[in-house]
Amino acid sequence: DEKPIMTPDILRRMFLSLGEHTLSANNELLDAMIDTLVSTNDGRVILDAETFCKALTHDLEAYDLNNPFKLSTNLHDSVGDTKPTFPAYEDAPQALKSILPGALRSSSRAEEQPAPQPKQGDSDDDDNEDMEAAAPVRGSSFIHELKFDFTAPFIDFVADTYRSRLLVVALWASFVISFFTYYSAITNFTESPRCTRFDFEANWIENASAFLCTVGWSILRWLYVIFVMSFYGLTYFGLCGLGNSAELKDPWIPLMGATAAALFTFIPPLLPGLDAPLSGYQEVLDSILRPVSFILGGTVVVLNLISAITLTLPVMSSSFKKWRMYLTPEAVRAETFIKQAAVVKLDRLVDNSLDMHVVKDEDNVIDTHLGQCLLNYSKIANTETERVGGFSWTWKRIWSNSILFEDGIWYSARLVSINVSQFVLAIFILLFGLAITIQATREYAPPISSFEDVLNQFFDTDSDSFAGNAVNLVREVSETVSDFLVNTTETVDFGCPNNINFQCESENALECLEGFGSADCLCILLDYTENNEQASNTVQEALLNCAGFEQFDVYNTSLVYLTLAAQESVESIYPSESYMIFFPLLFATLAAFLMALTIAFAVIPSMTTTTLKLRSGVLDLMHDPKHKAIRIAPDQCAFLQGAMFWGLLLSSGLAALFIWALVFFFVYQNTAAIAQRVVATLLGVVAVVLLHWLMVRSFRFITSKSFYRKRPLVANVVLLARECTFFALSVWFTVVRVTKILFTAILFMGRVDIPFLAPGIGEIERVGYKLDNHPYVFRMDILQHEAHRHPYIETFGVICLLKLRHGPNFITRAGSAWRLLLVLVLMPWLTRYRGAARPGIRDE
Repeated sequence: DEKPIMTPDILRRMFLSLGEHTLSANNELLDAMIDTLVSTNDGRVILDAETFCKALTHDLEAYDLNNPFKLSTNLHDSVGDTKPTFPAYEDAPQALKSILPGALRSSSRAEEQPAPQPKQGDSDDDDNEDMEAAAPVRGSSFIHELKFDFTAPFIDFVADTYRSRLLVVALWASFVISFFTYYSAITNFTESPRCTRFDFEANWIENASAFLCTVGWSILRWLYVIFVMSFYGLTYFGLCGLGNSAELKDPWIPLMGATAAALFTFIPPLLPGLDAPLSGYQEVLDSILRPVSFILGGTVVVLNLISAITLTLPVMSSSFKKWRMYLTPEAVRAETFIKQAAVVKLDRLVDNSLDMHVVKDEDNVIDTHLGQCLLNYSKIANTETERVGGFSWTWKRIWSNSILFEDGIWYSARLVSINVSQFVLAIFILLFGLAITIQATREYAPPISSFEDVLNQFFDTDSDSFAGNAVNLVREVSETVSDFLVNTTETVDFGCPNNINFQCESENALECLEGFGSADCLCILLDYTENNEQASNTVQEALLNCAGFEQFDVYNTSLVYLTLAAQESVESIYPSESYMIFFPLLFATLAAFLMALTIAFAVIPSMTTTTLKLRSGVLDLMHDPKHKAIRIAPDQCAFLQGAMFWGLLLSSGLAALFIWALVFFFVYQNTAAIAQRVVATLLGVVAVVLLHWLMVRSFRFITSKSFYRKRPLVANVVLLARECTFFALSVWFTVVRVTKILFTAILFMGRVDIPFLAPGIGEIERVGYKLDNHPYVFRMDILQHEAHRHPYIETFGVICLLKLRHGPNFITRAGSAWRLLLVLVLMPWLTRYRGAARPGIRDE
């Protein structure tokens, strides 16, 4: 058969049919494209499958198809040695081997296969010689050496150029726990000793000096906190993570990191001032934090030592072939999976595109092949989809590791460390809550001992001065009552003489009172106790005897009344049984733990789902004018770590408080009856609502059809009756609604991965203010890592580096035009994106 002939005019018509008018008018480009094809001896330019493939790939010889299957980074693939770092295809997952296209599977064995021999019956030798001469030589003389700057890759949590993600996670967890264990006392100060204290009875003007001093002190305090945290964090991560670089070659650097981690872990307990005695809940807190701090610090030490050991082992030797995958740095393995994900995605893209070209009616001479392809795409693109994302879907794919080598989802070290910290915090909440519950239950004392303690605070039963205690009690009571009974009735004459001159000392109190009557002594007693804060017990005893009171009678009577009052007060307030303490604390602990666990388990699936939405265009933040700031301030991602940690803690605390109050309301002796009454009322309301619901559903089938009424009279009567009914019942519905919203708000307070407020709520568009900006920062963090770790962007980055290195010998204009022609024929629906990407299209 005669081979087809290709001319610039045919190429021009092909571009015009695809809407590429600019390319079709470029005669120089069309001639360059023709030159890439094979010409025969008579000058004809032929186009068949073989020459077309040569035109597509003639300028891509520098790209190695084995790259996705080598345990190496993209940087090494593009600017490293020409020899593979690791044997490639043997380490590819079995699931990937089964879905690789045949061309790629065969290319992975290209070096092992002998060169293809020409078959008999092929074109003559001259044609083969021309074809070989037309191909550029791989490894051309143009090699541009690239220079690299030091970027501290061991603390690069944006591009994630670390060696081990596990070490980063351990560093973050150890940093947080060790700070709370030992170093929080450094920043734990609130008031300045030099500032004037606030007078709570004064106004704003009188407290102006204290106010201004407190403002200045607050500024200095928080600047100090920023300095301490920055210095401590940079020192900790910079020293302990020194050997966590993917390009590291010297084993002594991880040993330095292990030494620093050991110093940060085991030296602080020995320092003076950091081992002060604690009591109460602080002792319980410390008993949990210190072992966890030792475990996490030891983990950092061990991971650094493992890194140092792996750098000394000959991983490339055949003896380590079985362990090569595990001894390779974790970041290199993850990047290898991302490279394979790009292959899988492109393969699926090509397969789906070929399915669009299936022509059902081959005898149809009216519809073009391209038109039928676009018609198939319009029918299938929005209907035949796969449901992805969600909780179970994500964790299943993480378990099978297909989330990496198929979907290409890169979980950043920042996100993983945040999530691990949340799980650690959830376990800590459970242990701390159970410890507090057990301690509170053990220390529970019955009301009888409790009111005795209260009584002893007011009555010193071991004192020898019974009268002094009695009078002190009288004075305590009189200070409260006399203002109302005496001072407010100044015109009342109590019969007390105004000229009594009482000047006695404790030693001769009885002699001084000779000649005074009982009424005079009583008046003197009241006056003496009122005007003398340091009243003598001996004088008071003498005045009581002179007034005709027996001091033991006063004491016993006061003790009886106070005992009854204290017992009645304590029994009415203090929980009467230990289970009233145990069950509220237990359920509050479980509620806080479940809340923390729910939030922690939802982070990774939520991030995965959001990433897929951003990739598919369901969330089109990049072209939304309301979200321009999402590309302007990526540094806001710095507060995600603290926001997610404290948000989970606050949500769990509020959930615990809510459940504790609810359970305590049901078991407390003073509110149990009220709780029973509320439950009984709610059960009655629920029963009535269910009955009402059954009746309404019956009437609904009779009177209505969608938005129209079949029987308007009956429908109007029923609707009016329901409106009147719900006016009375809506109070309970409102209470239930408010409770649900509050509990949901508590849950979403600890979740910054998805927005809680509806779009437009709490936003001021003119100034770009958002009441809850955290979900947008979370998406910003995802986009930031997608910009560095998306499988397509990773592949494109390799191509750009190869272009920089090989210059004009890699990716020519003619080759790009041939590939554009193939893509637009294979996927003609992409034409609209090329039109939308034209310069100035937004201005038009």
